Amino acid sequence: METHSATPEPQRASELLADLEGDRAALAQRAATPTWYLASVTALIAAYVAVPLLGEDRTPAVTMIGGALIVLAVFLQRRRLVRPRGAGVAGAGLLVALLAAVLLLLSVSFGLVAGGLHAWVALPVLAAGAVAYAVLRRSDTLSRQALDRVR
Repeated sequence: METHSATPEPQRASELLADLEGDRAALAQRAATPTWYLASVTALIAAYVAVPLLGEDRTPAVTMIGGALIVLAVFLQRRRLVRPRGAGVAGAGLLVALLAAVLLLLSVSFGLVAGGLHAWVALPVLAAGAVAYAVLRRSDTLSRQALDRVR
């Protein structure tokens, strides 16, 4: 089968370009991070910040949270079927900022538990959830913008 016809057909070229744009839109939709994934990761990060409430026996909870994050990542990859380009330096900076914020809020949570202010741990937990959701949503937006720039 020949890929190039002897005579140019403007009508056929327009149809192929329209099909290409439709395929691009379908791929972009598959590459977008679903809301259930963002909500699940946010909940797991918030649960991680609440771990100091468990006292000395927190290793199983941390292991389960880590395992759940891995399972979610596998489910996301199976759903996407495509791997979008990374968000670049801005995305990496966002993830470093998320890590720093989670560790800071975790240390605040440990401090509150050590001070006997167990009920106040809810504040860093809520803050960790809000920060995680905002950062993950922004990172997803950056990834989709990078995908849109590919031509």
